[in-house]
Amino acid sequence: MTKALLLFSGGLDSILAGKLLKEQGIYVTALKYITPFFGWELKKEPEKFLKKIEDYEFDEGKIIDITEKYLKLLKKPKYGYGSHANPCIDCKILMINEACELLKEEKADFIATGEVIGQRPMSQTKNALVLIKQKSKAEDLLLRPLSAKLLFPTKPERDGLVDRDKLLAISGRSRKEQLMLAEKYGIKDIPSPAGGCLLADPVIGDRILKVLKGPFDFNPITAELITFGRHFIRDDTWIMIGRDYEENKKIYEIAYSNYDIYCLSEPSPVGIVLKGNKDILKDLLLKYSKKAKLAIKEGENVDLNIIKNIDEV
Repeated sequence: MTKALLLFSGGLDSILAGKLLKEQGIYVTALKYITPFFGWELKKEPEKFLKKIEDYEFDEGKIIDITEKYLKLLKKPKYGYGSHANPCIDCKILMINEACELLKEEKADFIATGEVIGQRPMSQTKNALVLIKQKSKAEDLLLRPLSAKLLFPTKPERDGLVDRDKLLAISGRSRKEQLMLAEKYGIKDIPSPAGGCLLADPVIGDRILKVLKGPFDFNPITAELITFGRHFIRDDTWIMIGRDYEENKKIYEIAYSNYDIYCLSEPSPVGIVLKGNKDILKDLLLKYSKKAKLAIKEGENVDLNIIKNIDEV
């Protein structure tokens, strides 16, 4: 049986790429790569992903955390950033290379993606698709089913593992053909075309670029923290505070084993000094605590305390 590893973003194009392969009787293993910037919710709820794989009638699904490798790439992407902190070309090359490492283990014949020529300005121009193929380890084993007829035949096509005549020649940003295919395959819950990468978000993306340019430790924990909350980043200071109870609790759960987490002796958000002086943190927490400001006005002392357990959050 012919087997394919499908880079599965969860978007409509990757779903359709898998469907086209399944129509040809190909065994499809969907690979979902995750980092704190995309797909991270599946780390705690993998069953959601597996349910989707079952619904789309793919054969297997695997969730793979690539955070550490991704952070190294993010600090200095060879092919640059997109609109904000999104290193789209380097990101795709990394994912394809990771899939290449699995080909032998999974006894798979080739790698497939849902890429469409001309759909995204940075990573899906025809030149970008050729570049990604050339710079990745996939060589001639990288198939893009939705645009295959607009590209040179790949090894699985030439070897007869995939019928090229049943692949497509979609290009451009219109989703008309994809929506028609979705109707054909009975896909009713159609994902948004915007994508789910937080690196392309203007607020989070620009925040990340500030951190990358500064003297800060950008590690798996701080990468997860940077995606929410209030952040104060300047010179050699990086402080974060929560905006509500849920964020306060999340900060504690992510960081308590590696960082001191603070709150005031009066009800306040929680805060964490990722780099800098904790006296600045106290001033920031006071700014967002009405009860602490009132206590000081009435002559009471307000202290900065380290949280010892989650019940204090």
